[in-house]
Amino acid sequence: MLVNSTLPAVGGVASRAASCQQRLVLRKDAKPASKVSTQAIKEIFMPALSSTMTEGKVVSWLKAEGDPVSKGEPILVVESDKADMDVESFNQGVLAAITCPEGERAPVGSPIGFTAETDEEVAEAKRRAAALMGGSSAPAAAAPAAPSPPPAAAA
Repeated sequence: MLVNSTLPAVGGVASRAASCQQRLVLRKDAKPASKVSTQAIKEIFMPALSSTMTEGKVVSWLKAEGDPVSKGEPILVVESDKADMDVESFNQGVLAAITCPEGERAPVGSPIGFTAETDEEVAEAKRRAAALMGGSSAPAAAAPAAPSPPPAAAA
């Protein structure tokens, strides 16, 4: 444990400070999970457009995946329990992935898309989106045909 001897030991201040220093040392020495910087990958969350809103419906995306977006620019229209409203981007970059397509509903606060800045970050955002949507970025295979009813028994 790191202890700074210049800190007073009154009320556990020294031990709390040491704990914070230890966490900083651990974070400084931590190795990133991948080489792609994910700091510029930002989630787009379903906003709470009213105090009673618990979920929203994406009416339309005003931007498509791969389109550049600017901070403050409308990127989608959300239907709340009271009205349809434009939702602006809080970030600048590229609309990297959409996790809630038009016509779908999502709980307030859940991720509905991602923005990113570089090609590597866009690829990582697409991987995250695929994981949120069920693990596959490939189109879903056609549903198997319903089984045919068993033949009628002879009487």
